[in-house]
Amino acid sequence: MSADEMFKELGYKKPEDTIFNIEKFVKTIGKTKYCIAFDYFYRRISVFTFEDRESRKDISMQELQAINKKVEELGWMK
Repeated sequence: MSADEMFKELGYKKPEDTIFNIEKFVKTIGKTKYCIAFDYFYRRISVFTFEDRESRKDISMQELQAINKKVEELGWMK
């Protein structure tokens, strides 16, 4: 299973409004939008809410597995 399929299974969607060099996966729970973003230029992963980008979001083991799969697919482990 690909990382995109794993994120989709976890309820995340990939928005159409892609920012240059950043791929996002977004999930809405209640009124809160959560985002996992992959910055290709800096090779960084950000996990945040849209309401407060400084806030911390805990991730589940399944989300971590999807993140690790995406990192593997992007070739960042080499």
